[in-house]
Amino acid sequence: MASTYGDSIDDTKINRLQIVIATYHEVPPCSRRFAIWVMSSSQDDSHSLVMSGIGLREFPLEKYFPSIRRVSLMNNKLKKLPDQVVECVELSALLLQGNFHLEALPVGFLLSFPALRILNLSGTRISSLPLSLSELHELRSLILRDCYYLEEVPSLEKLTKIQVLDLCATRIKELPTGLETLNSLRLLDLSRTHHLESIPAGIIQHLSSLEVLDMTLSHFHWGVQGQTQEGQATLEDIACLHCLLVLSIRVVCVPPLSPEYNSWIEKLKKFQLFIGPTANSLPSRHDKRRVTISSLNVSEAFIGWLLVNTTSLVMNHCWGLNEMLENLVIDSTSSFNVLRSLTVDSFGGSIRPAGGCVAQLDLLPNLEELHLRRVNLETISELVGHLGLRFQTLKHLEVSRCSRLKCLLSLGNLICFLPNLQEIHVSFCEKLQELFDYSPGEFSASTEPLVPALRIIKLTNLPRLNRLCSQKGSWGSLEHVEVIRCNLLKNLPISSSKAHKVKEVRGERHWWNNLSWDDNTTRETLQPRFVPADGNILTGSL
Repeated sequence: MASTYGDSIDDTKINRLQIVIATYHEVPPCSRRFAIWVMSSSQDDSHSLVMSGIGLREFPLEKYFPSIRRVSLMNNKLKKLPDQVVECVELSALLLQGNFHLEALPVGFLLSFPALRILNLSGTRISSLPLSLSELHELRSLILRDCYYLEEVPSLEKLTKIQVLDLCATRIKELPTGLETLNSLRLLDLSRTHHLESIPAGIIQHLSSLEVLDMTLSHFHWGVQGQTQEGQATLEDIACLHCLLVLSIRVVCVPPLSPEYNSWIEKLKKFQLFIGPTANSLPSRHDKRRVTISSLNVSEAFIGWLLVNTTSLVMNHCWGLNEMLENLVIDSTSSFNVLRSLTVDSFGGSIRPAGGCVAQLDLLPNLEELHLRRVNLETISELVGHLGLRFQTLKHLEVSRCSRLKCLLSLGNLICFLPNLQEIHVSFCEKLQELFDYSPGEFSASTEPLVPALRIIKLTNLPRLNRLCSQKGSWGSLEHVEVIRCNLLKNLPISSSKAHKVKEVRGERHWWNNLSWDDNTTRETLQPRFVPADGNILTGSL
């Protein structure tokens, strides 16, 4: 399949890797699938021992025999393992995940399995691993996910065949020694390593086969050359990973435009860059290539080169946003066609690019989601004008806690209707009076339906909202309506011919009882579909 971003990516290769990822994650169904996959890798069940989830407290030493190849003792109550060598020279898979009471791995125990390829100790209480781990020269997957007490991993220098190393949610403070020798490593999971303090420069760049590097919510922040402590890893190390397809990391600041950065980020199949000291955000539907910028002065940052490759952008608690927008508008020679989701959260100033510059074209022509929270706007139209937005592809609009907002969007020459908008969520905007208004003198009310595709509208805590649109008309695709604590809203844009499409109207009883209707047919059609905010369906006449 050809990539949207230029290079052709071997989907077969990444699909194989995704199977590996899915099978070792410690969600119970995945664990079962992993066990089934491992145990069914041979048609001869006589070589497998499966005693999973049966409350096993003692290690079943008597069940072992020399030709055994696969063992699953996951999700039991094992407290200890035998510290002796058992003759299991053909064992290739040992699944011990989910034994929460297991605190130690004896030295002699691992020496029993010289042919071991898969070792899963996820969700155990082990705090260290024995040096005998380095004798497992055939090991392909070492999975230590959610070993919350594990602080140290012995040298991996001799484990040159490892392809999957999962240290997610462990207590390690530094990378295991010998990591740089793992030329076969394809997946390195360091997500939720909240105690990881240091990655020396030059370590990661030696992992020539690495395809996935996941450091989501890790304590470690990657540096930018010239702006980080000497000897610490920087993005230049990642740029050397020519096989890399999936990346999730934290970065100290917005990386400057450079051919090296632009080249490697274009090749990624999926990435998440969390930029800034507190960068984090909730996932959206367009996170395949996400950039989150938090708690930074972005006045001198140019993010245009990032937006060319980004499907989702989150700006959270940033300042200097107007200067950044000015740079964006001035320096951008084309639209950012890839971006599908934009979130701006907690920006106190008015969004007006310095110098009053206005984009000559729609910078975000394919935007599908817009989330504005705690933004100082009287109307979204301010943002529309500066960035040239037309919202022709917008599907989801969410606005929350914008204290100055009076009108959601003023319609006029630039935007006369929203053809693809499917959901509107507006909440806690105490000055909001209406959702849509037609700007006087610019454009007469459109003959096109305002929101022909709108299915869901949710309005919460809008004490001054008194109408949805200055243009009379029916919103013919509505299916779900929720109105909570919007007591001045007396009309819904639903006609008798379209009322049958509505599946549910949710709100407070007193609001419902005070609604005005153009005809009795609409009211009678909708009444059985009204659900009071307390959850009890209202029956009987109004």
